[in-house]
Amino acid sequence: MSFLRGLVFSLAIVVLGTLALAAGRWSGFITDPSPDRPDSEQAGEVGCAPVSARSVSALNEEVVNLYSRGDGDCAYELAVRALDDARANLDSNDPAHIDALNNLARLESDSDNWEQAAALYQEVVDNYVDNDMDYEDAEQARFRLAAALGQSGQPQEADRIYAEIRDRRAETEAPAAPQPESSEPPISAQKRTTRGAGQAGDSGHSEIDVFYGTDRAPSVDDGIVQYTSDQDGELHLGVATVTIPASHTYGGLESPSIWRLEFRPNPDRHVILKSVDPLDENTFQSALERYMDRADSREAFVFVHGYNVTFEDAARRTAQMAYDMQFPGAPIFYSWPSRGQLLSYARDETMVQRTVPYLSEFLTMIARETGAETVHLIAHSMGNRAMTNALKILHQESDEIDGPLFNEILLAAPDIDVEVFRQISDAVIGMGAGTTLYASANDKALGASRRLRKDLTRLGDTRDGVTVIRNMESVDASLVSSDFLGHGYFADSRTVLGDIDLLIDTGLRAEERGLRPQQNSAGQTYWRVQPCGETALVC
Repeated sequence: MSFLRGLVFSLAIVVLGTLALAAGRWSGFITDPSPDRPDSEQAGEVGCAPVSARSVSALNEEVVNLYSRGDGDCAYELAVRALDDARANLDSNDPAHIDALNNLARLESDSDNWEQAAALYQEVVDNYVDNDMDYEDAEQARFRLAAALGQSGQPQEADRIYAEIRDRRAETEAPAAPQPESSEPPISAQKRTTRGAGQAGDSGHSEIDVFYGTDRAPSVDDGIVQYTSDQDGELHLGVATVTIPASHTYGGLESPSIWRLEFRPNPDRHVILKSVDPLDENTFQSALERYMDRADSREAFVFVHGYNVTFEDAARRTAQMAYDMQFPGAPIFYSWPSRGQLLSYARDETMVQRTVPYLSEFLTMIARETGAETVHLIAHSMGNRAMTNALKILHQESDEIDGPLFNEILLAAPDIDVEVFRQISDAVIGMGAGTTLYASANDKALGASRRLRKDLTRLGDTRDGVTVIRNMESVDASLVSSDFLGHGYFADSRTVLGDIDLLIDTGLRAEERGLRPQQNSAGQTYWRVQPCGETALVC
């Protein structure tokens, strides 16, 4: 009988999985890096596999595929070949020629070769102008050119281009809303090049250290530390090590699957929490400071996860973001006692409020006592309730603070009542040098939360329009592909994570990052991220 029950259950899972795939594609959640590639003169020494693609368009698509698999070196080598072929065989206004230019420029910017990137983006702009091509596309090229010029030490030239764009926009109406994309877009914004948050080596995987704080109660079994969904009234600190496979796909969270006959984690194939090492406060601060001393930047980001997330998955997600963005500083996460179960929403709501004083203490320590010069905050879903209330507490103590305590504050798909957030928005926004909201009309998880709240609008849900609040930039991510629930787009969509990457890397505001201006029903301006095609690394 038990065998029959098991068989029925397995068949039910297959049917449900098939229905879900018919309704929308499944996607994973976590990382791919772009490993540091050699400078252009060294690129031919990489030893990449031969590519049989003949057309420039096919070469461009393979560049994107290589980049998505984390093979930045071979992507660069192939991008050079694609552009050489395009210049030899295609008209300057051919879309494949434009993609080839953009791809190589993107890869040059990945290695901080901003002068080369600027020259390539200038060629894109010239091609658009010389051939009277679509102005909106040319405008996006101008934005990328301005960003590259600014990074290459030519801020006056960058400001001139930004001014030209603003003047042109003042003369024209806002662009019409584009149609939703039909497939996962490639990355849409320049990334930094650093030692990266781990690089895949001969072992088939890389290891990333992520620092953590949590008010979860610890449990020790055979010397292995785990953190439960209970709260024990203490702030616990430490460092966790996460492995990322060399075959990792950008934005994916590779895990064992019974459908692939994978029954146990394999670090060469899956994103795995390898170890957890608790530290006392002094040791934690010293370890974090030493980490930043060895890094390319005394910079950190703190990620606060949402509902239905375990400590393990919070660590994995943090590693993914650091790895995908090639973050140059210290990746940190705070894990509150979510039960990590789909049907525990009400309990998680209680626990996320209880965690606020511990999170406030943790954020204060990170900002003031670790030697970090720049700290960014990223909260997702219900985790925004904890973060915004912690910032409210810190704002009340702000008499002792000289200027904003944090740099960029990012609210991703926040599961917060809009009116509740309005009441505390001044305090939250006042704690950062910049604040950005990412929201979507296709977030099924927030739709369910709204129904539970008797149709009270959530800040991250744009079905009734995008919420715009003074001194906070609102970004509509409705057009990008994401996971089945449409809730993880901030980290599993290349377009959105690429925009977050560029924001954290450069501090450029939405207009300067090339986002499209829109207006809500009240006439207030918000911004829309624009998906890319399948043969381009930028759009």
